[in-house]
Order: sequence, then C-alpha cells, then structure tokens
Amino acid sequence: MQQRQTVIFGSITAVLLGSALFAGAVWAEIVPPPFELEVKSSEPTEPPAVTQPCPPEGATAVALGEISVNVMNSTETSGLGARTAEEIAALGVNVEAIDNASDPYLGSAKVLVGPEYLDIGYTVADLIPDSQIVIDTRTEPIVDIVLGSGFSEVRSEGDLLLAPDEPIPAPDSCVPAETEAGEEDAADEEEPAEGEASDEEEE
Repeated sequence: MQQRQTVIFGSITAVLLGSALFAGAVWAEIVPPPFELEVKSSEPTEPPAVTQPCPPEGATAVALGEISVNVMNSTETSGLGARTAEEIAALGVNVEAIDNASDPYLGSAKVLVGPEYLDIGYTVADLIPDSQIVIDTRTEPIVDIVLGSGFSEVRSEGDLLLAPDEPIPAPDSCVPAETEAGEEDAADEEEPAEGEASDEEEE
C-alpha cells in the first residue's frame, strides 16, 4: 500500500515538474506554444464611410484669402497641427487657432463646416487629398480641419483642383445638403399662423 502511494505521488510530482519546465520554455520562447490565441482588436482600422454633401447648385470655389480655419491634430504625431497650419497659411488661408482634437480620426482629414458654407468647405477640402466634408450646426463661416492618422500632405498651389470663382463639381454619390434655413421654413409651413388658428376656434 505504501509502495503504491509512493508511486502515485512520484508520478504527480513528475507531471507537475514537467509542466513547469515546459511552461518556462514556452515563456522564454525556447519552444513554440501548443496553440495560439488570436486576439481581435475592437478598435477600427479604417475611417467610417462618410456620405459627402453635394455642393449647392451654381457654387463656386472661394478665394483662399477669404477663408478662416482652425487646425486640429487628432494624431499622436507631435507638432503635426502646427506644421500643417503653417503650410495652409502659406497658401493664403487665415489660420485662427491650432489645437488638439478630442477624438482620434482615422482618415486623412475631416473638414467641419456649417450647412450654409459648403462652398468654403469644398475649397478647404481641396487643400488636403482624401479629406472628408462633415456638416455640423455651426452658423459662422469658419471651418475646422481635423487632421487624421491617414494625413499625408497639403497640396501645393499648383496641384489644387479648384480655382477661385470656378464651379465646384459634385462628387459621385453625394447627397443634397439640407440647410438650417430650409428646415426652419419647413417647420413654419407646418405650424398654422396665429390668425388662422383663431379663425378655426371661432368656427
């Protein structure tokens, strides 16, 4: 009986010792692991698709000297915002502020513009290849340029695709942009005038 217990405990000790030695060899990368676990990252690797708003009918490019922008760096590259702002200013654009963006952007650049100033937005987007225009609720003509991890360069003056006062071509698959003014007009049409409401009550 005692001999049997000795054999059992000896076997267990040998297995544990062997497992420890094997684990140490795997940890030290002396031997490959018996299997590999694929770790999937939850972080996106490509920028989300953004449907581009169509330029207004008859819209033309704006002279760069009449445009004001804020340049925001969403990347971990130190000084990218300042360097890009300097290149943009060299083209005649007025750079109002340089700052860091609160959220990272994976694309080349994101141009934030109010719905009434898409002509300015398209002119600014022409400065940076593959930039995307995003409409927000601002009512001022100033534009925010958010530099992303896919940013490569600012076009030189000779490489710009748009010229001042020249028509802005609509990109493929763009959608008409609804301006705030248009939405307010639609809301006004839905609400009856005070006089009409009082007439209905009298009837």
